[in-house]
Formats: sequence, C-alpha cells, structure tokens
Amino acid sequence: MDLWIDQDDRTRRFRTRGAADKGRFDLTMTFFDYDKPVTVRAPAAKDVVDPAQMMKGATSG
Repeated sequence: MDLWIDQDDRTRRFRTRGAADKGRFDLTMTFFDYDKPVTVRAPAAKDVVDPAQMMKGATSG
C-alpha cells in the first residue's frame, strides 16, 4: 500500500496491490478538487443494484 499526502496533509493518491484468488490486483485512487462544490444526483432505479442480491448463489473457487 502506498499513500501520497500533500503539504496540507490531504490524501492525494492511494494505491494498493496484492494477490487475490483470481490473480493479482492493482488499485489506484487519485483525489483532487478539494473544497470545491459538487452536485450529486441519485441514479435512476434501473441503474442501481443490490450487492447482496448479486452475491446470492456466488461460490468461491
């Protein structure tokens, strides 16, 4: 895991790497535009899924 912090002690980038049952993974998140206003709208019902329902019947291995 790597974490980049700016001069104001804010996270700028986060990276995690590792191994999973299906192979290696590498995830990087970059953060920007701190303190800027945002507009958030809920997605349409047709665009929403329930993760618990998605996992029903899933098996490992």
